[in-house]
Amino acid sequence: MARTLGIDLTYVFIDAEEAHEVAQRIVECIGRDKLNSHGDGGCIEIRNDIAFYRIMVEARNRACNCVFTGSGGDELFSGYSFMVVQSGEKIRDMIERFATRGRYPELEIAECVGVKAVSPYLDRDAVALALEIPVECLRTSLMMGKEVLREILATHSLQLVALREKTPTESGAGTKTFCRSVYDE
Repeated sequence: MARTLGIDLTYVFIDAEEAHEVAQRIVECIGRDKLNSHGDGGCIEIRNDIAFYRIMVEARNRACNCVFTGSGGDELFSGYSFMVVQSGEKIRDMIERFATRGRYPELEIAECVGVKAVSPYLDRDAVALALEIPVECLRTSLMMGKEVLREILATHSLQLVALREKTPTESGAGTKTFCRSVYDE
């Protein structure tokens, strides 16, 4: 995808020993109490957070002044698979709850490592606009999640991005082997 869009791609590698060290830094930075929202002892959060932490440190080391994130996109635009299958009213309730009380670890981690992170989807005006979108526009018969955003991308000739399958942060990061979650297939 990076090649198609003409974006430079940097691979950031992390070995098992460093992953354990980073996990400890995350616990110190964020606190153990925030790392169990999935009820699996913090496994999913730590696996994702290791990737976020390593990326933010890499950005800092490359003198990157600001990192833009997609934080809030899945939450506001029904991007998670568990949201797509819910009834309209249930989806609306989830979106409102996530919009006001969601945890966005990449923002917490950026602050811990001294990188400015900006999340346009979490801007107050963007949240208000997203909450006005009718549920039937958030989820169509395609049942893909984030369909409003996918449609916008497609209208700008970015079908490659628009049709991309949703994958969790730890996919491809190698951190899935760090621990086992009750939610793993």
